[in-house]
Amino acid sequence: MMLSQTVEGNRLILEPLHDVDSLAGSLGTGRAPVSLEKMNQGARAALARAGRKALRADG
Repeated sequence: MMLSQTVEGNRLILEPLHDVDSLAGSLGTGRAPVSLEKMNQGARAALARAGRKALRADG
């Protein structure tokens, strides 16, 4: 286990550090998982919209 060390006055505080994998699912399952391909498609669409908006603002 990895620990975070903090000194406060004459106290040493040790707290466990969690890696990202150990936190998976800790926020609940409010939404269905999204595939990497769907994320990439969404990012491409957002970039295209931003590009079109910038072109309209320039013209």
